[in-house]
Amino acid sequence: MTRRSFTPTLSTPQANTPVVEPANPYSHPLPMSSDYSTNSRFSGRPRGTVNRFRSSFQGPSGFKIPLVIRRVFRPPTLDFETAIWEIFYLIVSPTKVYKSLYYHKQTKNTWARDDPSFVILLSAFITVSALAWGLAYASGVMGILKLMLYMVLVDFFATGIIIATAGWFLANKFLKQSKRGLMNSIGGEGELEWNYCFDVHCNSFLVIWLCLYVIQFILLPVLTKNNWFSIFLGNTLYLVALCYYFVISFYGYNTMPFLEHTELILLPVPILCILYVISLFGFSMVKTMVHQYFG
Repeated sequence: MTRRSFTPTLSTPQANTPVVEPANPYSHPLPMSSDYSTNSRFSGRPRGTVNRFRSSFQGPSGFKIPLVIRRVFRPPTLDFETAIWEIFYLIVSPTKVYKSLYYHKQTKNTWARDDPSFVILLSAFITVSALAWGLAYASGVMGILKLMLYMVLVDFFATGIIIATAGWFLANKFLKQSKRGLMNSIGGEGELEWNYCFDVHCNSFLVIWLCLYVIQFILLPVLTKNNWFSIFLGNTLYLVALCYYFVISFYGYNTMPFLEHTELILLPVPILCILYVISLFGFSMVKTMVHQYFG
């Protein structure tokens, strides 16, 4: 009796037979929103958690709250290091800050900030300086609180909204390039964003805060004396702050590749210089400010 040998044979798939590969549980990662992809704290959360977190910031009828506002309620996403860098260079070299906008436009496809860290820091600086002014010159707790609210909400935000709206309207109407169809490698024809105009105001207001909220507070005993030197020093401080405001604003609008004749933004500077010379004949800006804020 002979032993029959058994040799296994491997069947090859036919040409028309599809090959089914085993499912890989890691081949299809969960889709993540771009808002959370840059933050490792949110990148590992389950999809349902992220959706619930996002839906809490979504208004009725599908209206979505802007990212810059949503990030206020997500402290881990705030970039205060970059905001501090911008604060430093806006005082030392403002053009360096606006040159970085090209990289922001390329990566975020927007000229305006999507991070409120700068506004938060500047608001905190104004609040602290307003508290110092209130403790030194205001009467009572309510007087201090009113002064803080006025300096932050009126001086900074309300004035900024008005200036940003005016700048946005005038720039889009009169400063847009006349050649239709002009394309730019970064911005194209583009539209000037209102948020960006408010960012320009915030950048420019930093110098006003430094000159008129900090330096003026320190020098106030000297600036309120009844002599010509005090008038000269105080009015010069106001001139520098206001002129620097328009210069930084000019840098901000001049960065836009689809705007032209942005030098018109500097038109208030010679007007301020003329008013400054006239004021040296007896008008004190510092005393006027003290009377307005403290009676």
